[in-house]
Amino acid sequence: KVTSLGLRKGEIRICQHDPAWLLEADQVCGEIRKLAGCYLVDVQHVGSTSVPGLPAKPILDFAIGVDDTEDLGELRSCLTAMGYLDRGLGAGSIGHLLVREIEKDVRTQHVHILEHGSEHWFHYTLMRDHLISDDENRARLRDLKQELVRSEVTRAEYQRQKSLLVQELLLRIVGKHA
Repeated sequence: KVTSLGLRKGEIRICQHDPAWLLEADQVCGEIRKLAGCYLVDVQHVGSTSVPGLPAKPILDFAIGVDDTEDLGELRSCLTAMGYLDRGLGAGSIGHLLVREIEKDVRTQHVHILEHGSEHWFHYTLMRDHLISDDENRARLRDLKQELVRSEVTRAEYQRQKSLLVQELLLRIVGKHA
């Protein structure tokens, strides 16, 4: 397991990208596919830890795509048996959220279950792929995150400002792919 992972709930901290995050994420994706694969369409490492060179909060984010979000009982049971804590619908109802912790309220992984091929699925994977290939926008997001942490904004304000930039980038990216 990667020792650089773990963030206390409510804390704002970003770390330089650790290449070990990608290896750990590949292992986690494989573990999820092996133990819960019959209940899902795909699992992808998403978020800032999936983008080499981009500072990130030290929590791995995963998107699990399913055909139907109505009946997640078996998938959720598999994931809780793997040590994930079921947190229900995530913020903004993007998807069902499960987390893995190394100690109470110190998270190392977020798993978002959502409809495969949905707008949110598309945004997660498109943003990741875009930031991997676009040095300028990766630098914009890096600089914003670093400035927000230096400014000691609240977690809510950090999330708000970061989301505004991500939404701006998505509008441009989606327009190119329309």
